[in-house]
Amino acid sequence: MKNIRNSFLLNKFNQVSFGKQIMGYYIILFIITVSVCASAYFYIMRTNISESENTTLDFNLRDIEINFEALLSRTNEYSKIIGFSENVQNVLRSAGAGDHSYLSIDTSSIQLVTGSTFIASAYVFDNYGNMYIAANEYVRTPTSKNVKEASWYQEALDAKGGYILKRNAGNFLKGQLTEDNYISFIRVINDINTIKPIGVVILNIPLTEISKICRFAQTEHDMDVMLLDENRVPVMESFDEDKYSAAEIIEDSLKAAEDVDDPYAVMKERGKNYKLSVMTLEENAWSVIGILPRAKSGEEARGFTVLTIVMLVINGAFLCAGALVITRFLAMPIAKMLASMKKVERKEFEEIETIPANAEMNQLQKGYNMMIREVNALFKQVVKEQKLKRKYELEVLHAQIKPHFLYNTFDSIGALALMDRSQDVFVMMQALGTYYRTSLHKGQEVITVDEEFKIVYNYLIIQKYRYEDVFEVSYDLEESVKQCKTLKLVLQPFVENAIYHGLKTIADGGNIVVSGHDAGDYVLLQVEDDGAGMTRERLDEVIEGRESQAGKSFGVYGTIERIHLFYDRDDLVTIESVKGKGTKVMIRIPKNSEQ
Repeated sequence: MKNIRNSFLLNKFNQVSFGKQIMGYYIILFIITVSVCASAYFYIMRTNISESENTTLDFNLRDIEINFEALLSRTNEYSKIIGFSENVQNVLRSAGAGDHSYLSIDTSSIQLVTGSTFIASAYVFDNYGNMYIAANEYVRTPTSKNVKEASWYQEALDAKGGYILKRNAGNFLKGQLTEDNYISFIRVINDINTIKPIGVVILNIPLTEISKICRFAQTEHDMDVMLLDENRVPVMESFDEDKYSAAEIIEDSLKAAEDVDDPYAVMKERGKNYKLSVMTLEENAWSVIGILPRAKSGEEARGFTVLTIVMLVINGAFLCAGALVITRFLAMPIAKMLASMKKVERKEFEEIETIPANAEMNQLQKGYNMMIREVNALFKQVVKEQKLKRKYELEVLHAQIKPHFLYNTFDSIGALALMDRSQDVFVMMQALGTYYRTSLHKGQEVITVDEEFKIVYNYLIIQKYRYEDVFEVSYDLEESVKQCKTLKLVLQPFVENAIYHGLKTIADGGNIVVSGHDAGDYVLLQVEDDGAGMTRERLDEVIEGRESQAGKSFGVYGTIERIHLFYDRDDLVTIESVKGKGTKVMIRIPKNSEQ
């Protein structure tokens, strides 16, 4: 049913005038063009906005990463100043030897730390439950907390001289810190002589310092930031808890981090769209998540809509005027040309009168007239070729029957009979019968190569009785080409020519070699003799058929033309001849011929 409906609509459309068809095509093309342009515009707009968002996220996250790692680098240097201090090393080595309540750490080596603007407090623990707090001086303070019991102590040892980060010292300093808003920088202090752990240093960095690092992204790009520890637990958020769902942010960011090609995620929260990305800090496996409000494209879309409407109105106005112009300068000349072309249905190929219209239409009419001339010429050529083909077919038939050949053969048979050479009579009669039976071949033009060689073989048996001392013949036919197809009677005329014009005219006679070989896409048939040969001028006369045109014989030229016409190629026959040395004929028969 659908096909019937489509066919009906197509027939209706085909019956509409050419001018209306042009208008219909124009409208359809215009709608498609506008649709494609609109789609491309919105795609490019969305892509540019997305790339801009990605660039903003990457830039700010990278800036936060650089500043955060710079802060940690400075803190790391301060921790080394404390840990490698001679006074600190001596105190921590002596901490467990009896009552040393008088031991204290000299403040001169750590004034840089206590005076730093980004370190709120510093603690040093020995291995015996003593704590040294940064005040005017580090004084040993007994405590019930042994640093070795801290949940992170083994992790700090595994850092092997490196540091670890924990929020609020992993609650180990609970009761010591006035607020729980710190990132604790923790490093094990090793004895510089034995490289064995003798204590721990903890430097506390307020989260307000981290917020300062994120302030540029917040103020310049309205971008919020979340800091996660190595266990993906939130350490700091730069936004209120009622603005986003922290769990959803973490889940989406982790999914985005898994995609190397597109490490971004889009999140919708409370009716607003956000894009987020995550960056992992290489030193400590902490992560920074950036949350950026998505750009709005409403104004751009509205502007494009207005532009589209204006384009539609302008093009609609030109549409009617264009249809009238096209109808006048294109449809009318085409209609007149179609009227002239109807004569072709009656097989009247006549040129039309050119009607001036425009460059394209003028070229079309000239092209049509040129086509008519080419068709007429082609028809004449086909008729000529058919006549030639028929003529050569008749000449081949005449050449097969050849009264003189028959008369001479019967004379030879009669002479043999008078000499009581009955076996030779039998051989000649059998050869003659096989020759005609194979060459006539039920009127078929195409035979096998093997059958073509049988024609030559039987022909030469007969001729050998007549010209016993004139020639010797040898055959070389490859087994692989015996069943390949060939136009019949392509070898016999060249063999006959070799006898009468090559060998018969010389006193001692000569040799004829007939061969067939596989040459890839062709079967290569050859007739070669070592007889009188020909000059270049004489060879040209034979190839060009000047002898045949004079009515002397069908011979070589007719066979070459038969091959050219049959295979529709003029490069299949090659003749080489040298005066006094002989002649070689090479015929290439295409294997894939559909004839």
